[in-house]
Amino acid sequence: MLTQLLSITLTLFLLTHYPTQPLSSNEERITELPFEWVKGKIVIPVSINGQSYKFFLDTGGKLDISPKLQREFAFPIVDEIEVIGINKNPVTLQSVDIPEIKVGTMTFKNRKATISPLYEKYPTSCYGYDGMIGRDFLKGKLLQIDAQKKRVIISKDRSLVEVEGHPRTKLSIGPGGLPRVAVQLNGKKEDIVFDSGARSLFSYKRKTAKKLKIKNKDHKLRFTGIFSFGVSMALPDSKTHYAVKVDQLDIAGHSLQNFYSNISKESRSRLGSKLLKFGTVTIDYQKNWFYFAPYVDQQMEQHYATFGFDFMKYDGQFLIKWVQEGSEAKRQGLKYGDRINKVNGIAVNELMDECSNYINGYSFMKKDRIELEITDSKQQKRSIVLDKIIFK
Repeated sequence: MLTQLLSITLTLFLLTHYPTQPLSSNEERITELPFEWVKGKIVIPVSINGQSYKFFLDTGGKLDISPKLQREFAFPIVDEIEVIGINKNPVTLQSVDIPEIKVGTMTFKNRKATISPLYEKYPTSCYGYDGMIGRDFLKGKLLQIDAQKKRVIISKDRSLVEVEGHPRTKLSIGPGGLPRVAVQLNGKKEDIVFDSGARSLFSYKRKTAKKLKIKNKDHKLRFTGIFSFGVSMALPDSKTHYAVKVDQLDIAGHSLQNFYSNISKESRSRLGSKLLKFGTVTIDYQKNWFYFAPYVDQQMEQHYATFGFDFMKYDGQFLIKWVQEGSEAKRQGLKYGDRINKVNGIAVNELMDECSNYINGYSFMKKDRIELEITDSKQQKRSIVLDKIIFK
């Protein structure tokens, strides 16, 4: 009896004087973070040397930092790697060792990071962020992203993450840690990469989309031009990419129906961050499950609206990026590389604030009609009027 009394007394003493000890242990097992949506990117707070910075959360990428962060901390350089981007131009990047980095309450030590020059180049520079937390931080953990609550949970302990009742499907981890989700795409089983760094809902791999046999030509749209610069930011060769009507995409028993895929990707088919608008996603890297709990009353956009072209800023000029094959823009002779001088009678330099419009969207692209004054490859100026076309 005396022994039990002493034991109870000791327990009460420990709970009274050391109430934070169990919490401390728990904090290392799970962390909850707020996040921001910025042009389809998930941005979370990260701490280095007690200072807070904003990083992208990208399940398709790996840890990298901005040159600005490297200048601030002068992390020791441990390696140089040659990266060959989408345009086949090799670029040499430096890798550094970050002694300690904190994501919420979780501490990660001696992490290798690449210094990416893209953070100081348009358009990535418009985000104003300092780096990227990638899949190398998620191995052996659970990641839950709840867009309605704007909350990210990362946990080492699966019992601390609420997934009870959430529908699930199998997950496989590809080379380098890429999460691949088992889905049904138009009735066929597929393993599709989930890449939270991609702003799309779903994109086909370019070569896969090219081979698809589609009877209705309006259900397979073709675009010719430039689609990605890669890490070198050098102009790549022109290619044809595709947006394809999807009859049905089933994820963990939930169906997304009758929508157009985003423009195809060069490397692989993928699900992107737009999926998060339709439900809470939990990636279980421990037991290889992908949970998807759909939200109520989320409407699917079932059309594709376009003027038949897109544009980019390159080397201080606004250029036509791509033109849709068979479109009115194509029939009027618009070509990728043509320089835009005016939009609706107003000089582009007055219209196109370099970053705010890139992040928030160009208002004139939301209208139903647009007039362009362009200079073509022969240095001839001319005007083109285009109406927006909606494909259903």
